[in-house]
Amino acid sequence: MKLTKEYIYEQIQKMSGIELINFKEEKKHIEFILSICCTSQINDAKFLLNYKIAVLIPNDYPHTLPKCYEYGEKKIISYHHLFSDSNNSFCLGTEMDLRLRLIPDYSLSIYFAMILDFLTIYEYFTRYGIMPLVERSHGDIGILESYRNIFSVHNLTVIVGLLALIPVKNKDKNLKCPCGSNKKFKYCHYNILKKLSASRLLFEQSKKDLELLMKVRGQI
Repeated sequence: MKLTKEYIYEQIQKMSGIELINFKEEKKHIEFILSICCTSQINDAKFLLNYKIAVLIPNDYPHTLPKCYEYGEKKIISYHHLFSDSNNSFCLGTEMDLRLRLIPDYSLSIYFAMILDFLTIYEYFTRYGIMPLVERSHGDIGILESYRNIFSVHNLTVIVGLLALIPVKNKDKNLKCPCGSNKKFKYCHYNILKKLSASRLLFEQSKKDLELLMKVRGQI
């Protein structure tokens, strides 16, 4: 994917209330500032979003995902979904969560929509003191929660076993699903595992997460 200024403009034009106010190319990434001024809504609560957001996109995107953070004077000061890096980057979700939203073409307009979602949820939390949605934990537990949602399975050992099957084989479709449901594989977890197998980036992410979850399993 060629990350040109023209492409960024094209993606922004798909959105309402977002303007590009700065753009620069560095050796390993591009960086730009979005001016966001729009209304948003969640759970029947409406908000006016007024932020400047810096977005940093590596040249190897979508292999490496972007980062984003509030630019200039900070409005988001104390919030539990900020990373503890020098910029207090936004935690938009686990890498697998983000990739599943961005596929198949990794359009940046979808990534910009994720930023708007993040800001809307923050505004809701600020106003009401509660989160409007079920939230992910941080770190390894958040990744585990992500796969619990993807597979509709709670047991860590079963999740590790399912991830270990990637890439799945067509010849196994009529076997019993290894999750223990007693259903045929093709009527249970085969399709989601096929989806994770078919995309190179989803495949690589699943293997990375499998390695991490195997370590987590040894700790709990």
